[in-house]
Amino acid sequence: MNPEDFETVWQLDDGTRVTLRPIRPSDSKIEQDFVRSLSPQSRYFRFFTPLKELSPEALEKFTRNVFPTSMALIATTLVQGRETQVGVARFGPGSKSGWGEFAISVADAWHGRGLATRLLEALFQMAKNSGLSGIEGHAMNENVRMLRLARQLGFNVRADPEDARLFHLQKVL
Repeated sequence: MNPEDFETVWQLDDGTRVTLRPIRPSDSKIEQDFVRSLSPQSRYFRFFTPLKELSPEALEKFTRNVFPTSMALIATTLVQGRETQVGVARFGPGSKSGWGEFAISVADAWHGRGLATRLLEALFQMAKNSGLSGIEGHAMNENVRMLRLARQLGFNVRADPEDARLFHLQKVL
């Protein structure tokens, strides 16, 4: 299956329908709106810097999939009849051969609803299908939710020896 053809829809416990699919260049507006809507803490946990929005260059990069090198999946739902992005997970080249680096962010109002788990499980399958043998990433040491999720998903979580603010996350696929 072509990864660009992947799409799945599921229903949350409250009846909300969520679509999980690859991001597209035409999603640049909902991607930028998503980043702008994150709380300052959520943006900092995702980007490790207090940015408020993506630069035009970052926006172009983040809305293009170059499978098998990189892939981003977004979770969307309808809000007042308009498709709205509520989460994103992506992988790109990692620090060593055969490994990819991942990142994830979920809209603040959607925390605790299972989106991160669904996004990461689908992303890891895509990474495995791309030929990667492992996935890695970083989480801020105060990002308790991400560290708990990483452990639940079977990551090896250890303090980053080069940056005391971070934990290094690794998982064999």
